[in-house]
Order: sequence, then structure tokens, then C-alpha cells
Amino acid sequence: MKKIDILFKEFSELNVLKSKIINSLKKKKKSPFYNLLIDYKNRLSKQDREALSAINQRKDTDKFLWGMMYCSTFFQGNFFFWYLNKLFNKTKTLKGFNGTFEGLLNVEQFIDTVSEIEINAFFSNYNPLFNPKIKNSNLRLDSKINLEKRDIYFEIYTPRNTIPCDGIARELDNKSKGKIKDKIIRQIKECAIKEKKPVVLFINISYAGYMKHQIEDSFLGQGQYQLVINNKTGNILSQSFQRKQNGLSVEEPDSQYLSGIVFYSRKIFGFKVDFFEKDIIINSNAKYKLNIKEIKKLKRFDLRKLN
Repeated sequence: MKKIDILFKEFSELNVLKSKIINSLKKKKKSPFYNLLIDYKNRLSKQDREALSAINQRKDTDKFLWGMMYCSTFFQGNFFFWYLNKLFNKTKTLKGFNGTFEGLLNVEQFIDTVSEIEINAFFSNYNPLFNPKIKNSNLRLDSKINLEKRDIYFEIYTPRNTIPCDGIARELDNKSKGKIKDKIIRQIKECAIKEKKPVVLFINISYAGYMKHQIEDSFLGQGQYQLVINNKTGNILSQSFQRKQNGLSVEEPDSQYLSGIVFYSRKIFGFKVDFFEKDIIINSNAKYKLNIKEIKKLKRFDLRKLN
């Protein structure tokens, strides 16, 4: 049996895209599945099984570290195909899911599209709609869900330091303030005005190297710690934290149309979401505010629950 056939047998949910994936592989590096397939092991050796066992059991530190290095080198394809299979299982019946196929087959849109699918997968119990059309407009956002007896719109953004394009790594600006402002002005404002509903911006920072404070500083203003020190003893007498009035929530009037920001980072390793962390910014000055129940449900967002 060919490697590609074994892949679709092992991860059967991917069969919905089988013919399209096979056709895309003819483009080699222009296909996002090309390198994933190279990194996919369809037959496991004794050493492969020992490495997988080491990272799953985590009993022996030396073996675990060896297993981490080994699997990072030889199993990334397997791990990511597992994740796609899991996501497809959660989203294949959702409205608009088929519209994600084009993005999944495009090397420059692949990571963005996976972010859209994973967020919709997590909220799959809230009747999500992929790429909803905004009324009286040609604009589409990435998702709409009925979170608490009311529709809420999601715009999803996945920045990264480099992006694969024809096999060449091209450096991109990783500054968040300008991109968030652009999202607000070009997309979020129009959606909020015409739908009169909250809009939340999700930012997957897994590939960007963004630090938590960079996004907080971009929207809320640059954070600063102030210390009062006794010059004689060198002891700290007091300390405080405050923000400059240079965030988008202050400088940009249209920021009122953004109800909140959820930014997160995750790592797929060992056939699970091995690492996940998130932070949420609620815009207290939003025109369409999120209520307490909606905020609580957003705070439950954790991709490890997909494991």
C-alpha cells in the first residue's frame, strides 16, 4: 500500500479532501501538504515506538528529552495530520466548512485556515458559521457563533515572523498594533455597525514570537512599572504599574467597534495539543459589549479540550 493511501486510512476524516490533496501534491513545495507528507511516517520502527513511548510516559528525564528531540525531527507530519483529523471530525458538518478547502490547499493561507478551523472546532456546540457574509455588504468575517442567545462575530488573525512562499522564508513585521488597527478599520467596524453585534478578534500567536505584553500594550497602552527607591538603603519603598495613553483603545476612535481580543499560543506534539495558553482583553468602552455569560464562555477557550 502506498504511503498516501496509508495516510488516508489512518486519518480517515481527511478523505473529504483526498483528491484535492493528491492533486496539490503535484505542485510539490507549493502544496502545504508536501512537507507534511515528507515528515509523515507510515511504518514505525522499534526506535520510533520507543521515542513515542518516552514522550508519553515521561518517567525517565533523559529518555523523555531524547524522545522529544527524536519526535520533533521525525514525527511532525504525523502529529499535524492527527490534529487536522481531529479538527475535521469536529467541523465537517458545520455550515461553510467546505469553504475552507481553498485555504487549506494554499501554502500561504494554510496556517491561517487551520486557526479558523480550530477555533470553530472548539465552539462547535454553538452553531458556528464559517465566513459569514455581513448584511448589505461584500464583507465576510471568519466566523459567527451563537454564544449566549446572540450572534457574535469572530475575526481570526495568525501573524508569523516568516511565511513559506515558493520555498523561500520571507521576513514579516511582527508588530501587532498596526495590524490590529487595520483589522478594526477595514473589517471589524463595518461588521459591528451593520450587524449591531459584538466582534471579537482572535490572534493565534503560536508562530509570531509575540509576547503577551506586546498585544496588551498595542490596545491598552504601553505598560510601565514605577519604583520609589530609598537612595540611602537601596530598598524599594513602593512600586506601581500604569499604562501610557498610547494604545488603540485611546488613540483610535473606531476601537469602540472591537468588543474584545483573545490571543493564544498552542503547540501540537505527541498526538495532542501539548501546550496552550491564552489571554483575553475585554474592551470596556465597546459599543457592543460582551455580557458576563459571554465572557465566561470565551474564557473557557482551551484547545487542549480537543484532545
